[in-house]
Amino acid sequence: MIPGRTLAILALACVLAGCVSEQRSKHLNMSIPISFVSRSEMEQESKAVAARRSSGSGRYDTWKRYHNSLCKVARQYGNVSDSPDPAPDFYFSGDWFHELSDGFALLTTRGFSSQALRDFQSIVAAHHSDALLNMGGEVTTRLYGLEILITSSGIFVAWDGQTPAGCKAKLSAIGVSLE
Repeated sequence: MIPGRTLAILALACVLAGCVSEQRSKHLNMSIPISFVSRSEMEQESKAVAARRSSGSGRYDTWKRYHNSLCKVARQYGNVSDSPDPAPDFYFSGDWFHELSDGFALLTTRGFSSQALRDFQSIVAAHHSDALLNMGGEVTTRLYGLEILITSSGIFVAWDGQTPAGCKAKLSAIGVSLE
């Protein structure tokens, strides 16, 4: 079996080289597992990726291309907006701080599925090996406490204050299965 990081790199190399289409590369990432982790494990993964980056925020135009690609995926699964009214499925503040980072607040479970997470992961992996996407449940919703970290090599899901089993139980209670 090919490890997730290696598979993501191979998928990206094939897309860049033109040996497979972007649609085919989405099928290559199906073996990237969705890992249920503790909040501290997620923080360690995020810090490890961030530590590999060069200092500085990078270029806004690079981030904007990344953001637009992520929004394109989000629109396949729900409404995307930088305005909280009316409440979108995927909310973004419009702020940026690094060309390799982006994020959404999740306000509903409408666009939340294992396929959506894998589609986001394809974009993250194609952008850069040290790119990150953070998503979290909005404080005013039943998703509050949910945290998702997507890297070029993995998808990590946690619920603040919960064990991995507790995270799965919280998701199940709101009708979400990522298995």
